[in-house]
Amino acid sequence: MDLRPVDEKVFAKNSSIKAKIFSVTDQVPLEFRKSLGSSKLKVYSTQDENYFVPEHFSFEGTSKELQYQCFLHTLSSFKDVWMSNIGSSNRDVVTKCLVHHALGHVLNSLKTIDEHDGMIESGNEIGNVQDQGFAQPKVLILAPFRNRAYQFVTKMLEVCSSEGRVPVSHRSRFEKEFGPVNMDEEERKRISRKPKDYQEMFSGNTDDCFRIGMSFKKRSVKLYSDFHQSDIIIASPLGLKMAIGVEGENDFDIDFLSSIEVCILDSAEVFNMQNFDHLEFVFKHLNSIPKKAREIDFSRVREIFLNDWGSHYRQTVICSSYPSNDLNVLFKRDCQNLKGKMKFQLSYSDTVSKIIPNVRHLFRRFDVNSPAEIDSSRFEFFTTQVS
Repeated sequence: MDLRPVDEKVFAKNSSIKAKIFSVTDQVPLEFRKSLGSSKLKVYSTQDENYFVPEHFSFEGTSKELQYQCFLHTLSSFKDVWMSNIGSSNRDVVTKCLVHHALGHVLNSLKTIDEHDGMIESGNEIGNVQDQGFAQPKVLILAPFRNRAYQFVTKMLEVCSSEGRVPVSHRSRFEKEFGPVNMDEEERKRISRKPKDYQEMFSGNTDDCFRIGMSFKKRSVKLYSDFHQSDIIIASPLGLKMAIGVEGENDFDIDFLSSIEVCILDSAEVFNMQNFDHLEFVFKHLNSIPKKAREIDFSRVREIFLNDWGSHYRQTVICSSYPSNDLNVLFKRDCQNLKGKMKFQLSYSDTVSKIIPNVRHLFRRFDVNSPAEIDSSRFEFFTTQVS
């Protein structure tokens, strides 16, 4: 994986996409800010100034490699990011960046832990090492359908195979439960008549209740691992809510979400068409203090998790085809990354004034006695005075 930052020369001011940088300082608890000190707290501008991003983010006439490097460069800042312009032309590049970003974070964390374990076993004095969280899962990927989860896992396994992690346990079960489904000729013709984005979203397994854990070892990858022994969790909001259980019941378990460091929302616009309460339920319980101590070595738990500050260090990446009010509320309320947040959205030039009016517009005023009679009065006026 090439994690080199993109050359700054590709940044230009004539971009069709602009980003706004928001401050999250007001959302950080006062005692948290005092403990950090002013020298460690980087405050971003709260003004709505335009922060210009690479010109190729318009995804027109530029190479896939350049798109890949620039988006990965944005993710590597570990700010909260909302990309609201994901379409059929750039979805594959974005998915590739998300896979490499999530895998890079997990594998680098595991490498650091393994190095410290080796030093401790050899008897070397390395001081107070804090390199872990309460739970093992570090990355949570929320997807609307199984077909999107299938693409994520498949691409991750391709990267792992190139790095020597060849053996994959439960691969046949995964292909059976998440792989492409057989469609009859009539269904295939129906989908072929739909737009390209519809074909990409609804081709394959469209079950919206699923969850799967992935655990990475030095020379192998395990699918369907227990959530408490997983490094990456891929699930739908509904499937994850069912795995958590009902609050107050004996099987209620949110401990595996206590140390999530990267949360990715793929195809987030589909969540608006599903039950959005499931997504809010998941975010409500992210980075919570665990209820049980499950073989936790508290001496190696990071201070940010011990002090219940995990949500301020979690990176949330939202990828959607268009902005929506529900996602905007989620982005403002539940994304509290201390490093700041970036929202990418399309900016449109003034086109309405360039339209040559060929039809005469006539506005007529009518009187109503009360607001409750507006619709009936409008219809009566239209049928008696206009038509």
